[in-house]
Amino acid sequence: MTDAATKHGLSKLDLFTPNPLHASLPPLTHGTYNCMGTAAVMLLETDVLARKTHIHGLLAAASGPDAVTPPALNRRVAAHTRIAAALGIAWYQVYWRNVGHGDGGGGGDFAPPSADMQSLRAGKLHYAREQIKRQWAAMGLEETELDLEGYW
Repeated sequence: MTDAATKHGLSKLDLFTPNPLHASLPPLTHGTYNCMGTAAVMLLETDVLARKTHIHGLLAAASGPDAVTPPALNRRVAAHTRIAAALGIAWYQVYWRNVGHGDGGGGGDFAPPSADMQSLRAGKLHYAREQIKRQWAAMGLEETELDLEGYW
């Protein structure tokens, strides 16, 4: 997993599909094993290389060869991390998991959300939606209906 991000410039949103960014890509072959008391995710290298070829090809065709330079790919991975944080999701071993939103509204709160909380969530959804559209444009993909409500 670490090599996929550092050597190949792929984010978790690129690798663990389907998700809001890549809803139509099939999942990669992966598995987990225990390493020093925690689960480590292993990805099949041929799948990672095929995904890299696909994603980098889309980026280069739509945005030019500068889009696949290491600095540009590092910025792209960071942007994907911010998108996942805005959606309140994280990859957990074998699935995308709701991890909260950093806004005090976790799964244990039973009170209805305040107006401020609803405004904050709406702002995060708007941010995620706009960033996903920007990523689609960079890859030359056409915009489709984007339903992020399921992630809240």
